[in-house]
Amino acid sequence: MHGDYPAALWIACVGALLGSLQYGYAIGVLNTSLTAVLDDLDTDADSLLSSAVVVGAAIGALFSGRLADALGPRRAQLLNVLPFAAGGLLSAAARSQAAFLFARALVGFGAGAASLLTPRYIAEISVPSLRGRIGSQHQVFINVGILLAYLAGVPYEQEFSGFNFRGQFVAWWRVMVALQAVPAALQAVALLGSPESPVWLESVGRSEDADEAFIQL
Repeated sequence: MHGDYPAALWIACVGALLGSLQYGYAIGVLNTSLTAVLDDLDTDADSLLSSAVVVGAAIGALFSGRLADALGPRRAQLLNVLPFAAGGLLSAAARSQAAFLFARALVGFGAGAASLLTPRYIAEISVPSLRGRIGSQHQVFINVGILLAYLAGVPYEQEFSGFNFRGQFVAWWRVMVALQAVPAALQAVALLGSPESPVWLESVGRSEDADEAFIQL
């Protein structure tokens, strides 16, 4: 318990806010590593590589509302873990400009979807006395994600560009984008044990399930 509210409420809120954190990390991670990415992929299309995540985000934002209406905000967020994790890992493995663009657009899709799914789920599960305080954390966690992305790029300021692993050189930027999978995994774990939105459950006629979720929260 935290105050008068059960742990389930806080776990669900943190699980949702990890989507906001990933959103921030996704838009900030290339700010310190773009030059290294361009060199490694042998391209000078810096604007193109930077904009891929924005294009993906626009598409994700367009479709996430319908997804949440159909599946529920919690399950929609669970599904949204996939583009975050897969996009991060595919970005790390990319050997060509086209592969990197696709992977970054995939991460962007997750970011765009999270921009709607996170605040919606939080608004629907939090009690009125907490709604404002918890809802504002969406923006806070976006900025925490951006901060973490910049911190991940600190090694480049120390002229560290990568390391050898089993005889192969691993560029540090690949580690940076692969780290996207860590909060994605944590979000999946948190949301798997969290209740669905009582508001959504009520809207689809599942009143008993809505009552159970409300009691948990």
